Amino acid sequence: MIYSVGNRLGNKLTGIEKAMINRHNLFKNHSITSKLIFASWSPRLHFNASLFQIEDDDILSLYDVLQDSINIKSIHKDWITHWTKECNYTLKFIENTNDIKIYEKSNYRMYVHFNDSNYQHLDYINHFDVNQRKIRRDLYDSRGFLSCSRTLTTNQKVVCEHYYTPEGTIKFQKFFNPELENSQSQLIIYNTDSQLKYFNNDQELLAFAIEKLYKNGDIFLSDKNINTAPIFNNTSETIPVLAVLHSTHVKNIDMVYESDIKNTYKHVFNNLNRYSGIIVSTKQQQLDISARINNEIPVHTIPVGYIDEHFTNLKRNNHSINNNKIISVARYSPEKQLNHQIELVSKLIKEFPNIQLHLYG
Repeated sequence: MIYSVGNRLGNKLTGIEKAMINRHNLFKNHSITSKLIFASWSPRLHFNASLFQIEDDDILSLYDVLQDSINIKSIHKDWITHWTKECNYTLKFIENTNDIKIYEKSNYRMYVHFNDSNYQHLDYINHFDVNQRKIRRDLYDSRGFLSCSRTLTTNQKVVCEHYYTPEGTIKFQKFFNPELENSQSQLIIYNTDSQLKYFNNDQELLAFAIEKLYKNGDIFLSDKNINTAPIFNNTSETIPVLAVLHSTHVKNIDMVYESDIKNTYKHVFNNLNRYSGIIVSTKQQQLDISARINNEIPVHTIPVGYIDEHFTNLKRNNHSINNNKIISVARYSPEKQLNHQIELVSKLIKEFPNIQLHLYG
């Protein structure tokens, strides 16, 4: 199995996620077993995957591994009937929203948000104490089960998070110090079948998930290295991992051998012995990195794409195509170096007066 490992899949794709999905589809088309993995806890992961026609069997999060929720069926409860008929609660529907206030007799107990107007897909429930202060938030997976409960202080800071299996069993807990400004966990306790395991941070927990998932012959591709490399650096070195570089690796491209490594890739370059190799898009970057690391580990070139000779010949014979048009598809941000394209066109315009630059971002 080849696992492509990113950080999070939202309802819009970044370039890295597009590359992961395209690679996965390429593997599938050639009968190579492949799955997409995302490291972050994301209760809407499987819903977002459906937006991009990714089958449930082809995607998982490391939290699915930890919460025993791989390849489960979606089950959605009739919450309205449950609250009104079984619990005898009073429901107040909030106008122009998918939200409900729930009362037990005259006491305000819960504020509920659904992801749909039919009240089928529960998103979260906020619980309130006698002073109407929020004390707990329950967050539901898009497949229908309670995924995480957060216990809150009176100042709405998280003290503890409980993570559940689809059957409702607490699988692990994260504990926080509400006095600290950052929200990093101070301790994580995980329930295995035979013992409790203790982890000091999320990287250790997610490394455990990788080792739990791994079977002999598997290969992991670390795609979102700023997030995924610290996880792999905590795993057993017997697990094959290749770091995929989706951009230039140095901060100053004009000083490729002297410039600092980008923060995105520091966790890789500072731990080269952990990786079976590095994958880049161009031959030049392969040569630059190999020289930079003194060939300490292999560097492989896999081009982003190609045009076959047949297609090239068709383009040459098509006189309706404006060959003096440059099209760029990228975010409008400094790291995409769009200014270089503008400078290039300014130099070419004398020789090619009808040249055009089209930017899409």
